[in-house]
Amino acid sequence: MARPLPARITADPETAGEVDWVLLATKAYQIPGAAPWLTRLSGPRTVVVVVQNGIDHADRVAPLGLPGRVLPAIAYISAQRDAPDKVVHTFGDRLTVPRGCPPRT
Repeated sequence: MARPLPARITADPETAGEVDWVLLATKAYQIPGAAPWLTRLSGPRTVVVVVQNGIDHADRVAPLGLPGRVLPAIAYISAQRDAPDKVVHTFGDRLTVPRGCPPRT
């Protein structure tokens, strides 16, 4: 079942502002390129979920000194971009974080 999800889109980190949640779904070597986005989107209450292969997810982002919490995660979700303004979820619905991660207060 298709369900449109309205979202504000920008290609310039300078036009973005602080948000509650950031899902960082890049390759590890792309973190430096994502740094302007992460610093612009992050505040003290922001949770940055690092969805990457491997281990030490949070350690890869630590040098940026983000003010909020950083959580490593594994995604069991598949989506594809069909057009510049259209992403289609194809299957999966689970994002797993380490046991013992406290809920956000």
